[in-house]
Amino acid sequence: RAADESARVATLPEMSARDPPPRVLLGVMSNPVKPAMRAQQRKWAGHFQHAANVDVRFVLGTTFFNNTQRPPPEWDELKAEEKEHKDIIFVEGREKLPHVGVVTEKS
Repeated sequence: RAADESARVATLPEMSARDPPPRVLLGVMSNPVKPAMRAQQRKWAGHFQHAANVDVRFVLGTTFFNNTQRPPPEWDELKAEEKEHKDIIFVEGREKLPHVGVVTEKS
């Protein structure tokens, strides 16, 4: 049976010294109106600054559930935050879905 198990394990190809190191992109789902949380997470992400192959980005939806809610007043501040830190990605998805907490379609 051990031989059968090993046959199902995927192996990575050998890397040479000329191959670029693998890159890691960590997407953190974030609430648009929680800049303090993003500030804390940026501090945490600072632990990865020494690793040039690790990037952390905050993922936000572009609209709100049922499109009738206006963007929060903090929206302009969020745009300024994105411009300053360059670590926010907007994806097509709705924020504030009912009955699921703060989870959005971006997941």
